[in-house]
Amino acid sequence: MIYVRLIICCVVTITFWQCGKRETRDSTPVNGKSDLDTSALSLAAELFRKKGDYVEAIKSYSELIDLDSANKTYFYRRGISYSSSGEVELAIADCERALYLGFDEFKCRFALGMLYYDLHANKRLTC
Repeated sequence: MIYVRLIICCVVTITFWQCGKRETRDSTPVNGKSDLDTSALSLAAELFRKKGDYVEAIKSYSELIDLDSANKTYFYRRGISYSSSGEVELAIADCERALYLGFDEFKCRFALGMLYYDLHANKRLTC
């Protein structure tokens, strides 16, 4: 319940902040969604991830990626969510995509190293 209240407060804050900046910025929607919608969805995804609800976080990040497929942060965070939910192959694919798009090389390579280690360790255990 507290997360819902936090999301509502953040959306209201972002709305007021965006209203003040509308005159100075071109707010063309991306795929029919405004910047406010993507900001709220991004915030919700991050809250789901931090709360430990990785399935909802993955869904939210997937929606964001559909809206902006060049955003490296969305791929990285969805990869971390996949990793936390145990889907190592999908996590590797997203982290490699984030690295390709130019996300922080150290974070991506460290995450990929840990993911490849987990993948190799799991394959050894199942043999």
